[in-house]
Amino acid sequence: MRKELEPNYRIIEAADGTAALKAALSRQPDLVIADYMMPNLDGLALCGELRSHETCRLTPIMLVTARSDEDVRLSALRQGANDVLVKP
Repeated sequence: MRKELEPNYRIIEAADGTAALKAALSRQPDLVIADYMMPNLDGLALCGELRSHETCRLTPIMLVTARSDEDVRLSALRQGANDVLVKP
């Protein structure tokens, strides 16, 4: 994904959900793309945390997952994700 986006966008990577939260809160990105299943803080928890901070309340969040069931999508949307992308 980085290879596809990097020519046109500045990418900031994080090793896990906790690092992603810290990076997003300190840098206020235009978009957060996160894996649904990450160590330390999963994608759902990351969405909840970001939505609880005024600086990231309106930041678009896309979760990426290998699971394609409707429950995953609905859970992500309820937690504040704007969209869910299913990995091939």
